[in-house]
Amino acid sequence: MKSVFRPWQSYHDLSITASIITGALFLCLLLVPGLIHWLFSIPSEPATDFMSRRAGVLFLGLSIITFQARHAPQTQLRRGISLGIAVMMASLALLGTAEYFRGHTGIGIWLAIVTETLFALLYARFLFGKN
Repeated sequence: MKSVFRPWQSYHDLSITASIITGALFLCLLLVPGLIHWLFSIPSEPATDFMSRRAGVLFLGLSIITFQARHAPQTQLRRGISLGIAVMMASLALLGTAEYFRGHTGIGIWLAIVTETLFALLYARFLFGKN
């Protein structure tokens, strides 16, 4: 019997999950940046909309990379992608935590922090030869 979809079990499933989430973030940040501003309790202004749209394009690139790399064999390239994503997600989680405690964002940032920490840990597993 085939197991249920568990994104933490294979590089393929984790990459598809990451691609879907980052693709959704791209659409949200590009088309409805005010939603993220509301969730994070930050002011929605033309400058923050501009930076949100720019960040959205970065998430589009990440979505494409993770989707295209889903079948990558265990090579230095896959380890490089895993390292890059793990470092990026861990850095975002640390930045979000710091900004929360500095009072620059609201409680909604914890949704991002938990998700980013989870992705950092899951991608870090593939640095050490996990399938």
